[in-house]
Amino acid sequence: MDAILCSAGTGVYAAGKSGVIALTKSVAQEYGHQHIRINSLCPGAFRTSMLEEKFLTLPEDEKVKLNESYQKLNALGRIGDPLEAAKAVKWLLSDDASFVTGQNIIVDGGIGFRFE
Repeated sequence: MDAILCSAGTGVYAAGKSGVIALTKSVAQEYGHQHIRINSLCPGAFRTSMLEEKFLTLPEDEKVKLNESYQKLNALGRIGDPLEAAKAVKWLLSDDASFVTGQNIIVDGGIGFRFE
């Protein structure tokens, strides 16, 4: 096996994500000598079917407000396309990332460094 990816995004959720990150580092250390790379992916807001369903249930004015709030969440000012997360995973699984292990790759459009 070449690589294992774990996907993880207030309170209990943040503690759980921290646990996934710590586990990623620990397991990467433990299995690195077997040439198994372990990394985790921390995604931001992506335009998935679940998000689209949420938009469908809202009145038009609330859709606009929700879309604007998602766009203000990150530095790039938009909701991500799921293919953008997939490309990060594809890179992690490629030979181009052959020396990357024990890392948490953040694909969130810059929400992680907001200073508000």
